[in-house]
Amino acid sequence: MSLVDLENHCSELATAIQSLAAYCRAQRSADSNLRSPLANGERTPELQPILPPDAPSEVHRTQLLACVRWLGEFQVLAFIPPQGCVPIGSLVDLTGVPEAQLARIVRMVATAGFLHQPQPNHVAHTALSVAFAERPCLLDAALFLSETIAPCSLQMATATQNFGVSRLSHETAYNIAFNTSSSFAENLEQRPRLQRQWPAFVRYGMGDLDASVYEVLLQYDWGGLPNDSLVVEVGASSTAIATKLLRINPSLRLVIQVVERGVSDRVNVAPLLDLSRTLIQQYRPGTIQAITDAAVYIIHLPIISPLTSSELVHARITAELRAHMAVLSANRRPVLLLVPGPLLRSDASGQDVVSQLRDLCHWQLANEREMDTAELLSLVTGVSDSIGHLVVVGQLSSSHTTTALIVRYQTYYT
Repeated sequence: MSLVDLENHCSELATAIQSLAAYCRAQRSADSNLRSPLANGERTPELQPILPPDAPSEVHRTQLLACVRWLGEFQVLAFIPPQGCVPIGSLVDLTGVPEAQLARIVRMVATAGFLHQPQPNHVAHTALSVAFAERPCLLDAALFLSETIAPCSLQMATATQNFGVSRLSHETAYNIAFNTSSSFAENLEQRPRLQRQWPAFVRYGMGDLDASVYEVLLQYDWGGLPNDSLVVEVGASSTAIATKLLRINPSLRLVIQVVERGVSDRVNVAPLLDLSRTLIQQYRPGTIQAITDAAVYIIHLPIISPLTSSELVHARITAELRAHMAVLSANRRPVLLLVPGPLLRSDASGQDVVSQLRDLCHWQLANEREMDTAELLSLVTGVSDSIGHLVVVGQLSSSHTTTALIVRYQTYYT
């Protein structure tokens, strides 16, 4: 994709770079290594348009995205020291880029607090730019936005004209944008660059799901559980949630079940986790739950993505619910806390930005979509046996549209 094309794409995509900036600013307080190198010690300017009133902010945002991509393509940020400044001429020698172009790029991003020039012909990091240099995943997310999402967005109308309402993964805006007959998932398997950029974009460009899951789960009354209650977390990728729950109620016992694929030794274990109160074990999705005496089962449900079709996700969710129904039917006291990630709302609420963004990206890349609340409720209530069925008895919601469903087993005659 050329810079001319990038400059003309819609401003909504360009504003996603500001989400990355917001994440960086939120992390500064927790990371002592990301301190502003500005001599006066003032807070680094936010990544916001700083333009005369008559200048269109959309153009500024679009050019910022283009410039960040340019800097990433030539690895310029890596050659700037975290502290102090470096002559632009030295960067030219190290990167091989034209000096005049580098100077123009630096001046542009400096208007938004991304790099700054403490003296003529020199450049230095700000807290924002050094975060991108020290955390390559942030830059990968920005590059995926400019290199993949932006060109796909430009082809949405053409995709509709050519393919109509096709659900096939190789008849998408992505296929038109990159003139390929392979699906995004197929190309992802073959291209290391995409393999690096895609998960970074999912995390930083489409909302931090981990943070929203924490927020919604902490609304449950963990402190109200009896002493020594057992909580089972199914499908966990780290011990972060268990650590937070033990802070709320230190008397809890926790079993953390990670997906069985040889990763139990690589699960991200929080340093403050009380290992005397926790057990980490492998778990094969969809198999009958072997632990029968827990008070709460937290189940991380699979989510629809360009790599996982909605049909497959529906089947996996149903299998997971059936795997736990026997536990609930034998003992009516435990509950399931189902965590599906952001759910799409049909009312186009202003609070629904994350799920709407994810939904649009999934459509552009693979003709997929986000799951909506009614869809999940239907899956839950459709799981039954000859005596009863699963029912939703409550919901927990976060500000990020992530919802957890509280599920119990109910007989037909109660």
